[in-house]
Amino acid sequence: MAPSPAVVEAAAAEYLKPAERADFRVRHGLWSDLDLDAPSRRAAVALNAWRLDDAVFAENGVDPRMAVDARLRAGRYAEVVARTEGTDDLAMLALRAHALAALGRSDEAREIASSEAVSQALVSPENADTALAAIELAALRIRLDAAQASRYPELLKALARARQQIDRLDPRIRALEARLLAERHATGDALKALSEALSLCPRDASCWRLLGDIALDRFDFTGAANASKALRRLDPVHPHAAMLDCRSALMQDDPTAAAAALAPVLALPSPPPEAIAWSAACAASRYDFAAMRGELARFDTIAPGSAEALVVAGRQLVFDRQYAEARETLGLAAAREPAWALPRAELGLLSMQDGREATAVADLRRAVELDPHDERTVFTLRLAEELAGWKRIETAHFVIRHPDGDAALVARLLAGVLDQMHREICARLRHEPAQKTIIDVMPDHRSFGVRITGLPRIHTIAVCTGPTIAIEIPKEGPQQKHLGLFDPLAVLRHEYVHTVTLSMTKNRIPHWLTEAVAVALEDTPRTFETCQMLATASRRGELFDLDGINWAFVRPEKPTDRAMAYAQGRWMVEYAEKKFGWDAMCALLFSYAEGIREDEAMRRAFGVSRDEFHKGFLAWATDEVRAWGLDPQPPLRDITMRLVEGDDALENFMKDARAKRLDAVVKAWTASIGVPGPRATPLRGSEWPELPPPPVKLDDASLRAFLAEHPQHPDLLELLVRRVRDNDTTETRDVLVRYANARPVDPLPHRAWAKLAGAAGGDGLAAGGDEQALRHLVELDLLSDKDNVYALAIARNRRAAGDAAGASMAAERAVRMNPFSATVRELAAAIAVEAERLDLAEVHVEALTALEPDRDIHKRRLERVRQMKAAK
Repeated sequence: MAPSPAVVEAAAAEYLKPAERADFRVRHGLWSDLDLDAPSRRAAVALNAWRLDDAVFAENGVDPRMAVDARLRAGRYAEVVARTEGTDDLAMLALRAHALAALGRSDEAREIASSEAVSQALVSPENADTALAAIELAALRIRLDAAQASRYPELLKALARARQQIDRLDPRIRALEARLLAERHATGDALKALSEALSLCPRDASCWRLLGDIALDRFDFTGAANASKALRRLDPVHPHAAMLDCRSALMQDDPTAAAAALAPVLALPSPPPEAIAWSAACAASRYDFAAMRGELARFDTIAPGSAEALVVAGRQLVFDRQYAEARETLGLAAAREPAWALPRAELGLLSMQDGREATAVADLRRAVELDPHDERTVFTLRLAEELAGWKRIETAHFVIRHPDGDAALVARLLAGVLDQMHREICARLRHEPAQKTIIDVMPDHRSFGVRITGLPRIHTIAVCTGPTIAIEIPKEGPQQKHLGLFDPLAVLRHEYVHTVTLSMTKNRIPHWLTEAVAVALEDTPRTFETCQMLATASRRGELFDLDGINWAFVRPEKPTDRAMAYAQGRWMVEYAEKKFGWDAMCALLFSYAEGIREDEAMRRAFGVSRDEFHKGFLAWATDEVRAWGLDPQPPLRDITMRLVEGDDALENFMKDARAKRLDAVVKAWTASIGVPGPRATPLRGSEWPELPPPPVKLDDASLRAFLAEHPQHPDLLELLVRRVRDNDTTETRDVLVRYANARPVDPLPHRAWAKLAGAAGGDGLAAGGDEQALRHLVELDLLSDKDNVYALAIARNRRAAGDAAGASMAAERAVRMNPFSATVRELAAAIAVEAERLDLAEVHVEALTALEPDRDIHKRRLERVRQMKAAK
């Protein structure tokens, strides 16, 4: 990062003496080796690099505060206390108080932090050192004394005064402000302060560490890696860099890499205590809880009064969804430092995830009492209290919570279908969760974001944390409020598979596998676009390995990576079932509950190593692509190139294109002869060099001649289907059958058949009980996850055929996808009456009274339906 122009200008000031200039350059991170000719400056650089055992701290001329600070950072707290005995220097007293607190002598630390000298320095400090020491002591007092919770704004005011009245260029002031803001999740303001602090001192290690941690909070692994690199430029074994790399690896489910990143720091003569805390987190991520407790005990021998390591390990356990161990660990942290808000807030967030509503509210209220300025905790408490007052619908296996209004209409739809979903999924996976699953139906996207993260910045429609699922309602509207139409039952089916697989594996299932099984048990066919994506990756050798597929979920390198990971994961589950059987698949899932890693789990369940599994999958995938008709041989381009033979103009065109390596031009030429659809990639004008578009088309005679030679070639059949599909002839129906057999994953024949049967046009629906049309409408509906057009067509088709039960089932799906359409509700209510499902009719008519309150007919209909129910 470039230094501020003000800093550059000040460093060049003529009035500075050489020693003053060198001091200024070191203070602002502009130093070169020539500036390090004095022990004091070398000590400052060593302290920023966290070379805590550097001999420079023992040299004459070094500020004793730096030598004591180095010992504090190294966890040599008894030495800090001994060296600061009897001091009245406020900066030294701040170091002493932190050491006393770490040793468990919190009363003595509080006494220092609550002294009159601190109060006076907060208001009128003598210099920046005094101001910073007073603010540090006041912050420590808040952490140690619950009665001081309201004093946080005073610290920000003191920082502002120090910046404006003492030294606008002192980077430490903005750095401390950034830390205090980040601790309270005021991330935007913290980043602004960090940016300014780094412009005042581009080499400030504390700022780079905080910047990396904020990046990881946002799953920005690239940003964290950049921060780590900046720290390693200060020292290759910088502890802050190691701890950032460790945390990043843990978040990517790689405890081995995390431990390796930490190892050089743990090998130092005096490793920072925080490194031991992260070592405990590594053990937690390996599910080695004995080793975790051993590292926590090691930390306690150094800092028996600090809950820091317990919080680090506890948060990692929450991240890995080891809820029981997390609750125990964070509970110990809250007991050790009862005035510190963070452990209590983490307990509240944990309870929100694992469905302990009353405990969540109690913990969050206590956390807000201890720190009323933490944005995340305040947001989450507000939601937790709101959730506690929501209405509930309880079924045999679920508790559905919802507010009044739109969410209530969706919740009532779900109540009648979730238990059947539970039976299907649990029978398939051979496991039932031990408790009822809570489903929170959120009224809009912002409340959904707060529900799942504590901050309203998330872009999905549902999420599972184990025993709790949050889902927002399907509704059209502004994107910041709603994300559009979908079938909430289909989405909940995916999320509930997560609930069951997390339960059966004790939350230890690899990320890719829980997503893969969830997609596989959605029981819907792949879209044609997904098949094409998988086929292309298979042909190009670009399918993920088992490490890459995990990273694609949390650290996608391309916009398509996450979608590709979902699709390939499902494909691998399909391979495993076909190759090894579903019994083996369930055995694999259950084995993860023992805390074993993926290779051992696969050897147990499948009898092959992780690498052997992947190699077998790749070979099988190649055969599947051919079976889908997406790797036709010979390729269409080779066939159609025969049109060029003997035509000088076309031969020259292709020769010129190849000479210039214009692959896109060649593809466009193939498209121009009549290959339609997603495989055709039309070129933008700038991509045509000086070559004209090719002058030919593949005429019917040539196409039929090629088909005579290759009667089952899917690309040729597709071309013919697109030319004849609007004509209801024997040839059209024959070609549709041939193409459906040659490329069974393309829904094109189903659309054509449905249209020919008069059941559904491209943009409209028609009545009629045609049985042949029904089969194709069902296939098309399975592929339509954001549009109820085919569900409505099926409902009308079945109604015309006299199949009231089938019509009602389709109408229910149509309503779920658009529960706020009065037209769809009226149709579903009428069909429900015909099917003698008066319970469903009541739900829909009751919804109509809310959707159209000015129409009295709905009230009369509701009264009539209830009379019919009572009579029945």
